[in-house]
Amino acid sequence: MELAGEIARAPICAITGTNGKTTTTTLLGELLRAHFPVVGVGGNIGVPLIDVVQETPAEGAIAAEISSYQMEATTHFHAHIVAELNITPDHIVRHGSMEVYQAMKEKLFAAQTAEDYLVLNADDPHTRGMAERAAGRVCLFSRREELAEGACVRADGMIVIRWDGAEHVLIPADELGIPGAHNVENVLAATAMALFAGVTPAEMRPVLRAFKGVEHRIEFVRALAGVSYYNDSKATNTDSAIKALEAFDGHIILIAGGDDKLTDLGEFMELVHARVDELILVGDAAERFAAAARDAGIPEAQIHRVGYHMEKAVQLARELAAEGQIVLLSPACASFDMYGGYEERGTRFQEACERTMNIIVSGGGTGGHIYPALTIIRAIQRCEPSARILYVGTPHGLEADIVPREGLNFIAVDLAGFERHLSFENVLRAWRAVRAVARARGIVHGFHPDIAIGTGGYVAGPILLAASLAGVPTLVQEQNAVAGVTNRILSRFATAIAVGMEDARRVFPAEKDLRHGQPHPPRGAHGDAGGGRGGV
Repeated sequence: MELAGEIARAPICAITGTNGKTTTTTLLGELLRAHFPVVGVGGNIGVPLIDVVQETPAEGAIAAEISSYQMEATTHFHAHIVAELNITPDHIVRHGSMEVYQAMKEKLFAAQTAEDYLVLNADDPHTRGMAERAAGRVCLFSRREELAEGACVRADGMIVIRWDGAEHVLIPADELGIPGAHNVENVLAATAMALFAGVTPAEMRPVLRAFKGVEHRIEFVRALAGVSYYNDSKATNTDSAIKALEAFDGHIILIAGGDDKLTDLGEFMELVHARVDELILVGDAAERFAAAARDAGIPEAQIHRVGYHMEKAVQLARELAAEGQIVLLSPACASFDMYGGYEERGTRFQEACERTMNIIVSGGGTGGHIYPALTIIRAIQRCEPSARILYVGTPHGLEADIVPREGLNFIAVDLAGFERHLSFENVLRAWRAVRAVARARGIVHGFHPDIAIGTGGYVAGPILLAASLAGVPTLVQEQNAVAGVTNRILSRFATAIAVGMEDARRVFPAEKDLRHGQPHPPRGAHGDAGGGRGGV
């Protein structure tokens, strides 16, 4: 750090704070690029500052993220423009106390002179008080109050910078490319620094509208069945997670926990109680977070623990989520109990969110088994358009003709039903059944299904049996009032059973997850007019 400051040719704009450093530094870099021919961005993110200063000529500019760790060994590091975003309890285990932690942050502007600038958050008492110890010119920023001088949001929602008697008008806060009230603060700090560096408001406006934030910070991942998924893995403390929760209107399914920093959870859990519908906990911190959640009045039924498995957390969130809800990873913890850093944690979350579901559906012989299966498939495709669906049937039933015409992947398993009396033909069919189960096991192991669904007919037997043996959840669907022999057998090891008629309930095991609902055949089946999708 010291050496980088000494050999830098371009002015350094340095940013520190507990939260928001990476977003603000990245945005500042983009704002500087709108004006300077060469801009270096680094420090605590990406490229080490010592490399950045060597690659940036005098006519350029440097945006540097600086952490409290980096300031520990410095005595005279100098930056022309410094921003202190906020100070909340973090890294106390390393620094020993809040006072020492703040002192490390303040070292960043200790070597400034009257020719330099210090940008401070007026909404944070820790940073606002730093003005008393500043040698440079102090510019406050606030999203909560309109300032006579400094960066703020006007009563009409316009972001402005008032400085030296002039008002520099930027854009309305609701036109920013990044969501959340905390990001308004980041924008205010970055634009004030950019103005002092020489960037004009006209150069800033298109950047503010186009900037979409940084990876792992309230980053939109995907939308699925009306549910939006956001990656906020960079929220490694409660204050950062609070800002993420405040960015949404509520109805959140929150995935939290990890390597516990042992900070106070009171304020965080109060907001969780107000805005979160379901709390999913991972990692070392799960039990302490669960206890704090109960203390905050969150019902035990809304608190879920999934151990050290991000994929299980995402899968549970999918199962719990309804249209209009938000699935948010905002751990409020470090990641080192499970991952090498928050980046790896966020990447694993993204991969789990984007993973395609694999579903096997099996049913055949007659239209009474095939059309309910097709209806279920269409419903799945509406809810989960990216799902990979494999239909398994026999080469001799109607499904061999109907299913491929529906544009579905079809695999045939050679199998025939048994006659009701003892015969040599039944012996041969028993041997074919054994081979069919072996073939079905190969299909299951090759396709890796998340669930297997059987709608009846003897063809569903081998697939659901093979899926159960592989530990795959299975669903038996019975649409008739009198359950068939195959479904009665399959129900013994099925995960769940769906019956179309109440009369069928009594023949299935009472301890099973028993659902009621009849798939309606698609229009166009059995010669009906039209060709719609039908429903479930």
